[in-house]
Amino acid sequence: MLLCGILAITMPFASSVGIVLMLAWLILFAAVCHLIFAFQSHSIGGFLWKVLLAIIYGCAGVYMLMHPLLGVVSLTLLLAIFFVIEGLVEIVLYFNIRRERWMGFVRRDCHAHPWVSNMASLAV
Repeated sequence: MLLCGILAITMPFASSVGIVLMLAWLILFAAVCHLIFAFQSHSIGGFLWKVLLAIIYGCAGVYMLMHPLLGVVSLTLLLAIFFVIEGLVEIVLYFNIRRERWMGFVRRDCHAHPWVSNMASLAV
């Protein structure tokens, strides 16, 4: 594990591409699972939604396998968007629960965490 961490730090490009390829294969596996579970649906609506999800997952997985560099950029952008949205949700949560007596720990956590999260996403 330590060796993998050292290699990831010393070769960030190769490790990024490797992570994207591994994630692409996992997404393709999820697409196959959605397709298999679609046939176990009890309604035509559930079947169609699961098949649609399988197609979307399959397209995303194949895209990431065929274009791993674009996959790295896409994942970076997706993480940045996630951190911004997560930070905004935490700020809203802070203002919604700040008057509760029993939320002291969460209040302290929500006060610092969104700003760290937003700074990290801005740095990306």
